[in-house]
Amino acid sequence: MKKRPTSSVKIIFMTAALFGFFASAAYSASYISDNYPTADSFLGEKLQDNEAEDANELLKIISQKIHDQYYPGTARRDEHAKANACVVASLTVNENIPKQLQKGIFSKANTYSSIIRASNGASDSTAKDIEKDSRGFAIKVLGVKGDKIVTDPSHEGVQDFILFSAPTFFVNSAKVYKKVIDAIDNGNTLDKVKLLPAIGLKGAEAVVSALSKQIASPVEQRYWSAVPYQLGTGPERIAVKYSVKPCLKGTTPIPKDPTRNYLRENLSMTLQNEAVCMDFLIQPRTSNSMSVEDTINEWEEADAPFYPVARITIHKQDFNTAEKNLACENLSFNPWHSLPSHKPLGSVNRIRYSVYQGVSSLRHSMNKVSEGENNE
Repeated sequence: MKKRPTSSVKIIFMTAALFGFFASAAYSASYISDNYPTADSFLGEKLQDNEAEDANELLKIISQKIHDQYYPGTARRDEHAKANACVVASLTVNENIPKQLQKGIFSKANTYSSIIRASNGASDSTAKDIEKDSRGFAIKVLGVKGDKIVTDPSHEGVQDFILFSAPTFFVNSAKVYKKVIDAIDNGNTLDKVKLLPAIGLKGAEAVVSALSKQIASPVEQRYWSAVPYQLGTGPERIAVKYSVKPCLKGTTPIPKDPTRNYLRENLSMTLQNEAVCMDFLIQPRTSNSMSVEDTINEWEEADAPFYPVARITIHKQDFNTAEKNLACENLSFNPWHSLPSHKPLGSVNRIRYSVYQGVSSLRHSMNKVSEGENNE
């Protein structure tokens, strides 16, 4: 067991994580106040009691966890630590999409270069791909013009979209998330059972759903944002969720005796021979009963259908090289790398504002590498 760091070491790393973010980024005053996102009551957002303090406490817990696990080695992400691939792609906005969805990068037909990171959800980067797990699909759209919510030169011109393999999340607050982390990392079986009242039956179902995925290929799986986003600005802005699904139903069988990294290997073989396409979908909210603060309950597609707005083309390529895999690990994906037209909504996204950038800064600091697409 690793020796726990002293208080002085803790303070150094916590300060590095926080200061690295707050010193490098500028904020749009209309969206960020006192280093925390403001709530948009027009779309139904409402801050929880002590939410910013709970989010910062969650950042400290996760940062300490990363430091204890990896120092002095190479620091990984606290979740989605294992990348199956980082691939080069194009995102082409469709023509003639519904007018209410013609906002932000979807306002007109255009093609953007993109980078996509497909991942396993677990914090163990050595886990076998055959193990049941959630799966991540993070998209970094490049060459996006316009002022961002967070003005950071190291991520200039990008718009990030974060999706994973379940339509709902399992908590709605940083306070409950802290309990989940503590029970998983430090608790016994009884402690984990006691989590049920905290996350509720729906939250437990979301956990089971998220962790139940065995897949044959990252590009044959459907993904959801699970949490909501703003689309547009001003009085015409609406609340939406996102999804990405394969253009064609996948037919690749799961190997009978798979290697540890079979998802990477299968996708590598596929992309050496052909390009792959996926559709980017938007689900506009159709009723105020679909709360932007509640990510545990699904916005049913029967009540709020998804509309295809863009085509993702993952190009024929060789991505599985040492240089590209290292660049993949150094990338950071954050939904707050965003135009105001795609502002993240709800408590989970506001928590991400504190946690994602703080953890990224810590990870890059520990690994002595620079943040940003221009340096990676």
